[in-house]
Amino acid sequence: MIIKNIVLLSMIILLVVGVIIVYRAPPKSYYNYNFNSKYLFKLLFPFSFFVVKYVIERIVSSDRVELLVGKSYVLNNGKSKDEVKYNVLCTIFSLIVIFYFTLLLGILVLANTDNKGGELKDGYYLEKVQPGEGKKKVKLYKTIDNETEIVTVYVPELYPGDVEANKELNRAEEYIRIHILGENKSVSCIDKPLKLIDSIPDSIVKPRYLTEDNDYINDDGSLNNDFEEDSIDTNLFVELSYMTEVKKVMIQLKIIKKTYSDVDNARKNWNNAIKRSLSKSTDKYVKLPDIIDGKKVTYKNYKENKVKYLCLIFIILIILIPVIYKVMEERKYEKRQKEYKDNYYIIVEKFILYMGAGLSIYDSILRIIKSFEGKDRVGFLLKDLKVLKRETDNGISVEKALTEFGLRSKEVCYMKFVSLIVQNMKKGSEDILKLLEIEAKEAFEEKSRLLMKSGEEASTKLLLPMVGMLIIVMVIIMKAAFQSM
Repeated sequence: MIIKNIVLLSMIILLVVGVIIVYRAPPKSYYNYNFNSKYLFKLLFPFSFFVVKYVIERIVSSDRVELLVGKSYVLNNGKSKDEVKYNVLCTIFSLIVIFYFTLLLGILVLANTDNKGGELKDGYYLEKVQPGEGKKKVKLYKTIDNETEIVTVYVPELYPGDVEANKELNRAEEYIRIHILGENKSVSCIDKPLKLIDSIPDSIVKPRYLTEDNDYINDDGSLNNDFEEDSIDTNLFVELSYMTEVKKVMIQLKIIKKTYSDVDNARKNWNNAIKRSLSKSTDKYVKLPDIIDGKKVTYKNYKENKVKYLCLIFIILIILIPVIYKVMEERKYEKRQKEYKDNYYIIVEKFILYMGAGLSIYDSILRIIKSFEGKDRVGFLLKDLKVLKRETDNGISVEKALTEFGLRSKEVCYMKFVSLIVQNMKKGSEDILKLLEIEAKEAFEEKSRLLMKSGEEASTKLLLPMVGMLIIVMVIIMKAAFQSM
C-alpha cells in the first residue's frame, strides 16, 4: 500500500508539473526550433525542452553533449546546430520519461496483484497434497496485531503413512546421537535448535522423529522452551527404518529455559496452534489459527517481490538510452559514409556525361538529382544534393555550395572532385573532362577494391554457420556409429 501511494503521488506531481510547463508557461525559445514531427511523443517535447535547457545543460558539460550529438550534425544537414542538439536531447529525455512512467505503471500493477491463485483457501485453509507426494512447503504472510512476518507451513499428505528406507540401525543410531546436538555442547544443556537429520550418509536408513507428543521439540528441531522451570528433562524418540526392520531409539535431553519477547511468545503460540492444526487427519483442508493470545491473525498468499527486479530492469534501460542512441547514430553515420563511397564513381561518370553533352554544372546537378530520385541506397547523398540545390536557389553561388557539399561529405574523394569542378569554374580549364576521366578511373578501382572487401567480409560471416553445420553433420555420423556398435 505504501509503495502504491508513493508511486501515485510521484505520477501526479510529474503530470501536474508537466501540464503547467507545457500548456501554461512553455519557454519562449522553444518556438525558435523546428522539432522533428515524426516522433509519436512530440507532446513531451515542451516539457523535455524545459528540462534540457534549464537543468541538463547546467549540470552536464558541453563536451559531453557534443560527444553525444556529434554525428547528428552530419546526419541533419540544413539545420542549425542548436536545432539538431535540442532535437536529440529532447528525444532522449522523452524516451526516459516514457520509460519512467512505464516503470511506475508496472509497479502499480504488481502492487495491485491480489491473492488469487495462491495456496490459501478462504483465508485460513491449506489443501493437503495427495498420498506419496510428501510434505508441501507453503509460504504465507502472517499478521498478528499489525505485526506481519513471513512464515513457512509444511502441509502433510492427505493420508497418514511414512515408510522410509535406511541403512544399518546401530551405525545410524550412533551417527544421530552425535549430530543431533547441532550447536549444543551436550545433551544435558540444550538451548539451541536440534539438528534433525533427514538421512544417514552412505546408508539407506531413514530416521523419523516422533515429536508429535513432545511439547518441547518441534518438527524442525526448534525448541519450545518458554516453561517456568529452569530446565526440563524430556525424551526424543527416533524411529529408524531399515527395510522391514524398525528400531526405536530414545535420546534423553535436558532443555534449558529461554526468555521470549512478546513477539516471540506470539510466534511460539502460533507454532503450537499450527502444529495441532496440521495433525494428521482425513480432512481435505488444514485450518490455520485465526486467534492467538486473544489477537486476530490474518493471512495472505506469499508472492515474490518482483517490483525490485522491474525497477532494476527499467533503470538499466534508462541508463542505456543515451548509449543506444549514440550507437544507432554511429551506425547511421557509417551507413551514410558507405553510401557516399559506393556512389562516388556514379557521380563522377554522370558529371562527365552531362558536361560532355554541353550542360552547365548546375544543370548537371539537377539531372543527377532527378536520376537518383526513387532509387534505394542513395538517401543520404540525394538529401545532401538537394541541400546543395536549395542553397544555390537561395542565392548562394554554385562554387560555394559545391565547396560546402564537399566538406559535408566528410570524404576526401568528394573534396578532391569538388575542388576540380570549382577550380574549373573560377579559372577555366580545357582539360577538365580529361581530369574527370582520370578521377573516374581511380574511383572505379576504389569501387572494385571495396567490392572485394565486402566479399571477404561476407565469406567471414558465413564461416560460423558453416562450422555449425559441420558440427551437426559430425554429431549425426557419430550417433549412427555408436548405435551400430
